[in-house]
Amino acid sequence: MFRFCYYFKSKKNLTKLNNIIKYLKNELKIDYIDIVNLKKIIKNMKLDNSKFFVFFIDDLDDDLLYYLKSLGNIISAIFFVISRDSSLDLIQNLYTKLYTSFDINKQNILVDIINFDNLNKNEFYFKLKMVLINLVSLFFNSQLEIMKDQDVYLIIKNFINNLAKCSLVKKTFIYSVNPFNRVSNLYFNEDLELSKKNERQNIINILKNYYITLRNSKNNFLFDKKENRVLFLSRIFKKKVESVLILMLELDKDDKSLNIFLEAIENNNNLRNIVDFINERLLFKYDLEHYSQEIKTIYNVSLSFTNLHTEDELMKLIVKKAKNIFKADVSSIMLLNENNELYIYYSEGLKPEVIKNTRQKLGQGIAGIVALTGQSLIINDINTYYTDMDYEKEFRSSIVVPLKVKDNKVIGVLSISKYSQYPFSESDMLTLYNLATIAAATIEKAKLYSEVQNYAQKLEETYLSTVESLAKAFEAKDRYNKGHMERVLEYGLAIASELDPNLLNDDVLKLSLLFHDIGKIEVPDYILNKPAKLTPEEYEIIKRHPVAGEEILKPVKFLQEVAKVIRQHQERWDGKGYPDGLKGEEIHLYARIVAVADAFDAMTSDRSYRKAMKIEEAVEEILRNSGTQFDPKVVEAFYRAYENGLIVVENTSENIENNQKTEKI
Repeated sequence: MFRFCYYFKSKKNLTKLNNIIKYLKNELKIDYIDIVNLKKIIKNMKLDNSKFFVFFIDDLDDDLLYYLKSLGNIISAIFFVISRDSSLDLIQNLYTKLYTSFDINKQNILVDIINFDNLNKNEFYFKLKMVLINLVSLFFNSQLEIMKDQDVYLIIKNFINNLAKCSLVKKTFIYSVNPFNRVSNLYFNEDLELSKKNERQNIINILKNYYITLRNSKNNFLFDKKENRVLFLSRIFKKKVESVLILMLELDKDDKSLNIFLEAIENNNNLRNIVDFINERLLFKYDLEHYSQEIKTIYNVSLSFTNLHTEDELMKLIVKKAKNIFKADVSSIMLLNENNELYIYYSEGLKPEVIKNTRQKLGQGIAGIVALTGQSLIINDINTYYTDMDYEKEFRSSIVVPLKVKDNKVIGVLSISKYSQYPFSESDMLTLYNLATIAAATIEKAKLYSEVQNYAQKLEETYLSTVESLAKAFEAKDRYNKGHMERVLEYGLAIASELDPNLLNDDVLKLSLLFHDIGKIEVPDYILNKPAKLTPEEYEIIKRHPVAGEEILKPVKFLQEVAKVIRQHQERWDGKGYPDGLKGEEIHLYARIVAVADAFDAMTSDRSYRKAMKIEEAVEEILRNSGTQFDPKVVEAFYRAYENGLIVVENTSENIENNQKTEKI
């Protein structure tokens, strides 16, 4: 690990150095110092793989300078060896040559002076020992400087790799626990093979056991002499979250520099700073990942809420999401009833009888306190908290958050629970609270949506009733149109059943058949009931009724497609109809159905200007106009319905005569 070299011009200095080394080995039992001739290394241009160099030199020529440059970032100490005869100019010259050389990394070099003529051997050892300790400290300081602008995972990788270059360090492990999800992370030398899951877990278990001892130690440092392991513990508290990291070095017990290395690192602030720095950066990374995951979770939950409109769907989804996110045993949502009592609206994991029978007053139990105060609660151990609710006592750990709507009004609580003890964090509580906030807002929107839907439905019913009244009023104006709406509806649905039975479920078709002539409300009575042929001017007024019908219905959103059908029901398949001259499939299918049903009823009903046709004649007329006035497919469907007995015509002439007699009476 340490390489000691000399580079002397004076043989006298070499003799004195050898005497000192001999004394250290024999008298002080210092066996890690083996000194070599640097000139031989330079001659062979061989770079040593040692981590630290200690040079004893009495000259600084070009060869030595070149070698020092080739060391790059290797940590080194240089002792300038002088005698009582050495001049200050010589010492100054040595310093100048060293520190004015641009290619030598001065930050990684320690420089000192030794006078062999006035040397106390014990003092020399003490001085040498302090230099070695400082070299180790300088190494860790250089590592800290390199780390500052790197990604944390690259920091860990490089730090472990650099430690691996120390022959003394056989294995390096960094153990970290993500405080947000309690996941253990283990980092180690790239050359180690821990492919099997149990091998990694065994190391983690060892480190967990060491944690208990380290936590109780004075300086968070431990040397396990039996296993030859050195451990450092870092504990950082931020935002009420504790981040724990352990550095473990497995050392080579046969390395002669073991003791000096242990002495160098035990109270080394730079190494402690590195461990704390890595821990801080990991905590920041974990926090960022947790925050990103929280945003993603909240976004996904919000997204899943958007397509749900009923409270029941929302409540169930909220509970399921909360249970899955936190891997909880139980998740529940409680709401306040009209008596201001909490009841369990929905739960996953609770027994049915608990859900059915539980009622909590405000301030009663954990959920009651949260609902009363509007403040969230974390219970990491129920044994340290009082509750008089039996079902709450079954859970060892829980988080309960309020469901708040506008003006901070509490409408209930959302909770997650585990049967075993679990260290829920403030961050966990914040995630659940954010989920509850979105859920509460969505529940309010669902209520509002339901109310708007009900109101809209009432408006629709009111408007339909109004339109139906208008249509009835029109029929009352035209005695020949009595029952026309119902008959056209009946014929049209019979045709639709032959085209596609699914069409019978569409209200647009039904309303189009019923209200197709609603625009005739604008036509004067004298034109509607005129017994003679209409003038061209009167016919133009009649022709306006599809547009008038559209204008009556179009302002209402849910009737806009019906309005479109009504506008087109007088168009012809050959394009000679009105008002827009549409042809073929440009005409809405429902308008094509209305056209056939309306024409058939008109032909089989008495009018002011003619008597009703016979049914057979009317059917024949419909068939004859297939492909010109009417859609051939609709005509085929009409004829099948007629053949199958779905189209039946009452004696309308007889009905009109009876109505006339009734009116006279």
